[in-house]
Amino acid sequence: MRDRSAELRARCAALIDDGFADPRLDARTLAALLGVSRRHLDRAHQGHDSIGDLLTRRRLQSVATLVAASPATSLAAAAAQSGFSSYETFRRQRRLFATAA
Repeated sequence: MRDRSAELRARCAALIDDGFADPRLDARTLAALLGVSRRHLDRAHQGHDSIGDLLTRRRLQSVATLVAASPATSLAAAAAQSGFSSYETFRRQRRLFATAA
């Protein structure tokens, strides 16, 4: 079971890397793409980063990369290109992850 869970987490991570820029990508969509239930996907991530956390971290990483590569890029534009549904969502998530670190 653990090997299957690890495989499922790896496939999920690959889908996140491929599709994080789409703001519609969420745990429900990932489960559907993987052909499993949302609950099954959540169970595979127990004891590991949640799917939401993985998505948010990948999106935050993208914002940082975009701004570093082009300092003239606004945070709002970088957030939109990185899959955040709004600038406010980006700000809230950035604050949450900054305080958690």
